[in-house]
Amino acid sequence: MIHIVQNIVLLGVLLQCPFQNAQICHSGTGVAVWESSCIDANDCQCTLYSNAQLKIIKLTSNPFQAENIRDRCQPYFYKPDYYIFHFIALENTADYIKILYNDCDSAYLSVNDGFKYCSWPDFLMKYATGIRPYGESEFLSVVMVVGDWLIATNEEKTIYRYIRWRMNDKIIVECALLY
Repeated sequence: MIHIVQNIVLLGVLLQCPFQNAQICHSGTGVAVWESSCIDANDCQCTLYSNAQLKIIKLTSNPFQAENIRDRCQPYFYKPDYYIFHFIALENTADYIKILYNDCDSAYLSVNDGFKYCSWPDFLMKYATGIRPYGESEFLSVVMVVGDWLIATNEEKTIYRYIRWRMNDKIIVECALLY
Protein backbone atom coordinates (compact mmCIF):
# COMPACT_ATOMS: atom_id res chain seq x y z
CA MET A 1 0.00 0.00 0.00
CA ILE A 2 2.81 2.43 0.78
CA HIS A 3 4.41 1.72 -2.61
CA ILE A 4 1.22 2.78 -4.43
CA VAL A 5 1.01 6.04 -2.47
CA GLN A 6 4.65 6.83 -3.28
CA ASN A 7 3.97 6.32 -7.00
CA ILE A 8 1.00 8.68 -6.89
CA VAL A 9 3.07 11.34 -5.15
CA LEU A 10 5.90 10.97 -7.67
CA LEU A 11 3.45 11.18 -10.57
CA GLY A 12 1.99 14.37 -9.08
CA VAL A 13 5.43 15.95 -8.91
CA LEU A 14 6.23 14.92 -12.48
CA LEU A 15 2.98 16.38 -13.81
CA GLN A 16 3.55 19.75 -12.11
CA CYS A 17 6.85 20.81 -13.72
CA PRO A 18 7.49 22.91 -10.60
CA PHE A 19 10.54 24.63 -12.07
CA GLN A 20 8.56 26.43 -14.82
CA ASN A 21 6.82 29.66 -13.82
CA ALA A 22 3.41 29.44 -15.50
CA GLN A 23 2.37 32.92 -14.31
CA ILE A 24 4.59 34.86 -16.71
CA CYS A 25 2.68 37.67 -18.48
CA HIS A 26 4.35 37.61 -21.91
CA SER A 27 6.09 34.99 -24.04
CA GLY A 28 8.73 37.35 -25.39
CA THR A 29 10.96 36.55 -28.34
CA GLY A 30 12.99 33.78 -26.74
CA VAL A 31 14.86 32.73 -23.62
CA ALA A 32 17.90 34.15 -21.82
CA VAL A 33 19.73 30.90 -21.09
CA TRP A 34 22.16 30.92 -18.18
CA GLU A 35 25.48 29.36 -19.13
CA SER A 36 27.38 30.19 -15.97
CA SER A 37 30.71 28.67 -15.17
CA CYS A 38 30.39 29.10 -11.41
CA ILE A 39 32.57 26.67 -9.53
CA ASP A 40 31.46 27.73 -6.07
CA ALA A 41 27.69 28.27 -5.71
CA ASN A 42 28.31 30.94 -3.06
CA ASP A 43 30.18 33.08 -5.59
CA CYS A 44 27.48 33.05 -8.29
CA GLN A 45 25.64 36.30 -8.86
CA CYS A 46 22.95 37.43 -11.26
CA THR A 47 22.79 41.19 -11.74
CA LEU A 48 19.66 42.79 -13.15
CA TYR A 49 19.96 46.34 -14.45
CA SER A 50 17.31 49.06 -14.67
CA ASN A 51 18.34 50.37 -18.06
CA ALA A 52 19.87 49.30 -21.36
CA GLN A 53 23.08 51.18 -20.60
CA LEU A 54 23.69 48.64 -17.78
CA LYS A 55 24.71 51.40 -15.38
CA ILE A 56 21.99 51.26 -12.73
CA ILE A 57 21.76 47.99 -10.79
CA LYS A 58 18.18 46.99 -10.04
CA LEU A 59 19.13 43.98 -7.94
CA THR A 60 21.77 41.32 -7.48
CA SER A 61 20.85 37.79 -6.49
CA ASN A 62 22.51 34.43 -6.04
CA PRO A 63 20.68 31.82 -8.19
CA PHE A 64 21.50 29.10 -5.65
CA GLN A 65 19.73 30.81 -2.74
CA ALA A 66 16.14 29.82 -3.41
CA GLU A 67 14.64 32.21 -0.85
CA ASN A 68 16.17 35.16 -2.72
CA ILE A 69 14.86 33.90 -6.04
CA ARG A 70 11.26 33.41 -4.96
CA ASP A 71 11.13 36.80 -3.24
CA ARG A 72 13.26 38.93 -5.54
CA CYS A 73 14.24 37.50 -8.92
CA GLN A 74 12.10 34.59 -10.12
CA PRO A 75 13.04 33.40 -13.62
CA TYR A 76 10.82 31.47 -16.03
CA PHE A 77 12.75 28.21 -15.57
CA TYR A 78 14.42 27.56 -12.21
CA LYS A 79 16.22 24.40 -11.09
CA PRO A 80 19.51 25.51 -9.52
CA ASP A 81 20.85 22.02 -8.81
CA TYR A 82 21.06 21.60 -12.61
CA TYR A 83 22.19 25.20 -13.26
CA ILE A 84 18.81 26.02 -14.83
CA PHE A 85 18.13 29.73 -14.32
CA HIS A 86 16.53 31.00 -17.54
CA PHE A 87 14.40 34.09 -18.19
CA ILE A 88 11.90 35.05 -20.86
CA ALA A 89 13.75 37.38 -23.26
CA LEU A 90 11.95 40.43 -24.63
CA GLU A 91 14.82 41.93 -26.60
CA ASN A 92 18.34 40.91 -27.58
CA THR A 93 21.29 43.13 -28.55
CA ALA A 94 25.06 42.75 -28.67
CA ASP A 95 25.32 44.20 -25.12
CA TYR A 96 22.20 43.16 -23.23
CA ILE A 97 19.14 40.95 -23.08
CA LYS A 98 15.94 42.56 -21.81
CA ILE A 99 14.11 39.99 -19.69
CA LEU A 100 10.99 39.32 -17.66
CA TYR A 101 11.25 38.18 -14.04
CA ASN A 102 8.77 37.78 -11.16
CA ASP A 103 5.95 37.15 -13.62
CA CYS A 104 5.83 40.58 -15.26
CA ASP A 105 8.73 42.83 -14.14
CA SER A 106 11.39 43.71 -16.71
CA ALA A 107 15.12 44.28 -16.38
CA TYR A 108 18.32 44.00 -18.41
CA LEU A 109 21.07 41.38 -18.23
CA SER A 110 24.58 41.96 -19.51
CA VAL A 111 25.55 39.38 -22.14
CA ASN A 112 28.92 39.28 -20.36
CA ASP A 113 27.33 37.84 -17.20
CA GLY A 114 26.87 34.29 -18.46
CA PHE A 115 23.55 34.61 -20.33
CA LYS A 116 22.97 33.68 -23.95
CA TYR A 117 19.93 34.58 -26.04
CA CYS A 118 18.06 31.68 -27.62
CA SER A 119 15.00 32.18 -29.87
CA TRP A 120 11.90 30.17 -28.94
CA PRO A 121 12.20 27.78 -31.91
CA ASP A 122 15.86 27.08 -31.06
CA PHE A 123 15.09 26.72 -27.36
CA LEU A 124 12.24 24.27 -27.96
CA MET A 125 14.35 22.24 -30.39
CA LYS A 126 17.72 22.27 -28.57
CA TYR A 127 17.08 22.77 -24.84
CA ALA A 128 13.65 21.25 -24.19
CA THR A 129 13.89 17.49 -23.73
CA GLY A 130 10.12 17.36 -24.10
CA ILE A 131 6.94 19.43 -24.16
CA ARG A 132 3.32 18.78 -23.35
CA PRO A 133 0.16 20.86 -23.31
CA TYR A 134 -0.91 21.79 -19.77
CA GLY A 135 -2.98 19.01 -18.24
CA GLU A 136 -1.59 16.20 -20.39
CA SER A 137 0.63 13.50 -18.95
CA GLU A 138 2.97 12.50 -21.80
CA PHE A 139 5.95 14.57 -22.85
CA LEU A 140 6.66 14.68 -26.57
CA SER A 141 9.85 15.54 -28.46
CA VAL A 142 9.81 18.64 -30.64
CA VAL A 143 10.52 17.90 -34.30
CA MET A 144 9.86 21.33 -35.85
CA VAL A 145 8.61 24.78 -34.78
CA VAL A 146 6.65 27.02 -37.15
CA GLY A 147 5.30 30.22 -35.63
CA ASP A 148 3.06 29.43 -32.67
CA TRP A 149 2.76 25.76 -33.64
CA LEU A 150 5.10 22.81 -33.43
CA ILE A 151 5.26 19.23 -34.57
CA ALA A 152 6.05 16.77 -31.80
CA THR A 153 6.39 13.01 -31.56
CA ASN A 154 6.30 10.37 -28.87
CA GLU A 155 9.45 8.50 -27.81
CA GLU A 156 8.77 5.63 -30.20
CA LYS A 157 8.17 8.06 -33.08
CA THR A 158 4.89 6.31 -33.85
CA ILE A 159 2.65 9.32 -33.22
CA TYR A 160 3.16 12.84 -34.57
CA ARG A 161 1.05 15.77 -33.38
CA TYR A 162 0.60 19.42 -34.23
CA ILE A 163 0.58 21.36 -30.97
CA ARG A 164 0.01 25.03 -30.41
CA TRP A 165 2.72 26.10 -27.95
CA ARG A 166 1.90 29.83 -27.75
CA MET A 167 -1.42 31.66 -27.88
CA ASN A 168 -2.19 35.33 -27.25
CA ASP A 169 1.46 35.83 -26.31
CA LYS A 170 1.29 33.20 -23.54
CA ILE A 171 3.19 29.92 -23.36
CA ILE A 172 0.59 27.14 -23.22
CA VAL A 173 2.85 24.10 -22.91
CA GLU A 174 5.10 22.76 -20.19
CA CYS A 175 8.74 22.29 -21.12
CA ALA A 176 10.89 19.54 -19.68
CA LEU A 177 14.54 20.48 -19.54
CA LEU A 178 15.72 17.24 -17.89
CA TYR A 179 15.20 13.58 -18.60
